[in-house]
Amino acid sequence: MLPPQENDSFILVFTLSGLNEMMGNRFVFFSLTALYYPLIILCNVTIICTIVSHKKLHEPMYVFICSLCMNALYGTSGFYPKFLYDLLSSDHVISYAGCLIQIFVIYSSTLCDISTLTVMAYDRYVAICRPLEYHSVMTNHRVVECIIFCWLSPCFCICVLIVLTSQLKLCGSFIDKLYCENWSVVKLSCYSTTVNNVIGYVIIITYFLHVVLIFFSYIHLVIKCRKSVEVRHKFVQTCVPHLLALLNVTVALLFDVLYTRYGSKSLPQNLRNFMALEFLLVPPMLNPLIYGLKLTRLRRETNSLTSIQHMKQEARLDLLDMENKTEFYLMLFENLGSIRYVLFTLGIFMYFVIILLNVLIILAVFLERSLHQPMYVLISCLSVNALFGTAGFFPRVLMDLLSDTHSISREVCVLQSFTIFTYVANEFSILMIMAFDRFAAISKPLHYHNIITPRFLGFLLLLNLTFPMILLGIAGLLTTKLTMCGNKLFKVYCHSFEMVKLSCDSVILQNMFGMFILITTTIIPFSLILFTYIKILIICQRNTSQFKSKAFQTCVPHIVVLLNFTIGIVSDVTLSRAPNVQLPVGLSIFLSLEFLIIPPILNPLVYAYNLPDIRKKIISLINPCR
Repeated sequence: MLPPQENDSFILVFTLSGLNEMMGNRFVFFSLTALYYPLIILCNVTIICTIVSHKKLHEPMYVFICSLCMNALYGTSGFYPKFLYDLLSSDHVISYAGCLIQIFVIYSSTLCDISTLTVMAYDRYVAICRPLEYHSVMTNHRVVECIIFCWLSPCFCICVLIVLTSQLKLCGSFIDKLYCENWSVVKLSCYSTTVNNVIGYVIIITYFLHVVLIFFSYIHLVIKCRKSVEVRHKFVQTCVPHLLALLNVTVALLFDVLYTRYGSKSLPQNLRNFMALEFLLVPPMLNPLIYGLKLTRLRRETNSLTSIQHMKQEARLDLLDMENKTEFYLMLFENLGSIRYVLFTLGIFMYFVIILLNVLIILAVFLERSLHQPMYVLISCLSVNALFGTAGFFPRVLMDLLSDTHSISREVCVLQSFTIFTYVANEFSILMIMAFDRFAAISKPLHYHNIITPRFLGFLLLLNLTFPMILLGIAGLLTTKLTMCGNKLFKVYCHSFEMVKLSCDSVILQNMFGMFILITTTIIPFSLILFTYIKILIICQRNTSQFKSKAFQTCVPHIVVLLNFTIGIVSDVTLSRAPNVQLPVGLSIFLSLEFLIIPPILNPLVYAYNLPDIRKKIISLINPCR
């Protein structure tokens, strides 16, 4: 495909130049975004499932909140996946059709937010000012009409803009933003854009009037509230969250409009990026938190959906006569309700992606002779280990999500714990060997092939495989010898320390051996890795910029992978060993699973996009004709 010319009337692709200044820290931004986007999904899906699964919340106000959360998922899906892809890619391009689709999704979602908040203001006005007529005014039929209005009117407005934009002949292909935006495309036109400008301002004014109408409604409600303490209490309880959500969305959108229409090029690029992204970053996360925390009924039902405290009280009643139990019960699967089907869908999709990405890395290294080098062999070992570790978690958790009984035999529980923690120990060992490999390559390049021989590498990998398995095998045997006084595990998988805590016997030996395993398989390797990379950094400071560039190209992916995995393990160990840490259940579960979910996906992406040799082979596997 030929690159588009500046005077070409038909643009095939656009280049998003807003990412240029972020590329130096792209792995940091990628890691943060890869954590933030699932949190947005989790918060909004939790609110949606809570409202859908509880009949007492099937009221107009909660239906509109549910619509607002669905819209957040719809809008963010138009930005985050593409943004994550661009952070790992060297070419930040988007097809003409893809650009128009992204414009439609992002801005129809934004206008839908304003429409929904307008309808919610009307709902609160009727509930407070005309309480006796509320149910006759806000009927099911009226609520459906309001929802249709909230979704169809923004889609129609943006469709008109997209059609007008698609008719323009463009004289450029560079968009100075992180995503496609209508005004940025219109500015590239070779000819007059008066019609586009007029329609654009009409839409802006229309939705600005929506905001004015909302504020007018709430001013009227405030005046009404002055007459009665009861009405004032009702206003504070139900209207304040809507006001906060409105201010949140309005301020965010104002930033974007002002930057797009009147933004100065003299502003720092990072500030311009934040102004353009604020409405995609803050409202999708803040809105579900505001409603979840401020609305008492919604908060209560959400807690009942995810509360661990209720399950712990039930567990205490069942602790009598439980010696030598042959089964454990994974209590965090209880009372999931309809959300389990959403989690099952997300889980099976993630597991499929993990298998696909890691198999591609393994095949690329195995099939390409030029990749039969220590660094690439170790990268393929990381992928094999990821498949091994996730095989001990995902099939079982997917089965539990669809099952009504969440019991697991004691033997299988010990086996699952052995598999998952062998994966953890192997990961640190492989990363330690990779650090040593990079140190040898950078500090002694002439002797590298004499130091890292195939035989020596094979010995290190064999030691890496057998040592953790022996230690964790002994730990498993020690656990099976314990007499249990309970069988309730407050985890979504079998965790050795959680099993030990249920014992009636003294567990001093198990705790001491567990600490020995933690020190030898995690703390010592991590310390050696840090020491090695510090030495590499010192060596790089004494050499040329070309030498530094080559060293950083091969070392930075390993460091990103190490930090990502370490954060996950620290989170899990902290939550397991520090029971007094009080966190929301959903967040606790995510933090305890982070090392099983993020690294198996992130590692192959980091290596595939940052190491050209692997990337080329993967592309040839996916598209042999290329």
